[in-house]
Amino acid sequence: MPVTKEMRTEARQATELGKWPVAAQRWYSIFVDSGLQDRVACAETARAMMHLNDPESALRVLEQGLERHADAAELHELKGDALVQQNFRRAAEHAYETAVKLDPKSGSAWRALGRVRVDLGYEGAAVEPLQHAIDLGCDEFATRMLLARAKCGSGDPCGAFQAYVLAFQHGKGQPEQYVEASMLHLNEIVRRVHKDAAPCAQAWLEKAIELDDRFEQAHFELGVLKEDLGKQDEAIRHYRRAIEIDPAFLPALRNLALLYFARKDQANTRLWVKRALEHERDPERRKALENMLEPLGEDGASPPQAARDGRPN
Repeated sequence: MPVTKEMRTEARQATELGKWPVAAQRWYSIFVDSGLQDRVACAETARAMMHLNDPESALRVLEQGLERHADAAELHELKGDALVQQNFRRAAEHAYETAVKLDPKSGSAWRALGRVRVDLGYEGAAVEPLQHAIDLGCDEFATRMLLARAKCGSGDPCGAFQAYVLAFQHGKGQPEQYVEASMLHLNEIVRRVHKDAAPCAQAWLEKAIELDDRFEQAHFELGVLKEDLGKQDEAIRHYRRAIEIDPAFLPALRNLALLYFARKDQANTRLWVKRALEHERDPERRKALENMLEPLGEDGASPPQAARDGRPN
C-alpha cells in the first residue's frame, strides 16, 4: 500500500498532540508500507513506543531500520535511548558513540553520551562529550548540571564550581542540587581559587531553604557555613531548625553540642550531648561526646574534633 500525504499528516498530528498509541500505530504503518525504508517513520515509531514505556518494541523497530540505514546517526541515538530505558547503559554508550562518529554535530547525541557515562560512573570520560554538547548549543540547565557533576566526580572541584555557577544562571535548580553545589565550599582548593565560594554557597543554600524550608540537610549545611564565617548564633539557629525537622539528625546534634561546649555553656552542652548520645552508635564519636560531659576546666577546652561534622579539610 503506497504511503500517502494524509497518512503522514495523521501520524504527525498524533505525535504533536502526544497521542502516543495512535502515533505509534500510524508511524509503524508508514514504516511497513515503505518496505522498512522510511527512516523518519522508523524514528518516530520508536519515539512513540518509548513514550508508551515499550522500549523493547522500539528497539526491534530500530534494529529493522538500522539493517537498511546503518549510517543513520539518529537511529543509533534512539537505540541508545531505548537501551537506557531498559537499564542497558553499557550497550547504550556504544550506540551513542556510534551516533557521534556518524554525526559529530549532533549536540543531543553528545549530551546523551555524557549523561550515560555519568550514570556509569565514568565522570572523567563524560566531561568532553558534555562540553561538546554545550558548544553545539545544548547549553540548557540540565546539560550544564551534568557537566558540573562530571567535573566534580573527575577530580576537578574548581571546574565543577564554575560549572554550577553557570548552570544556575541558565535555570532554577531543585533544593538537592543547590545543596550539592554548596558542598564545594568545603574544598580548600575551591575556597582558595574562588573567593566568591562562600557567598555563592550561602546563596545556594538559602535558595534551597526558600524552595523547601523542611529540607534539614540544607539547614545543616548553612549552619556549617555560618559557623565557618564566625556567625555562631546563626549557625545555632540553622542546626536547631534541622533538628526540629528531624529530631534524630545526628550531624546537627553533634555540632550543636560542640558549639555550646566551646562557649562553656554547660547546661546546653549537657542537653545536646545527651540528645546526640541517644542516636550515636559510632564508638569513637560516643567517647568524644561523653568526654564533653566532664566539667570544663578553668582555661576551657578544645572541642573534640572526633565529634564534629561538616568541617572543611
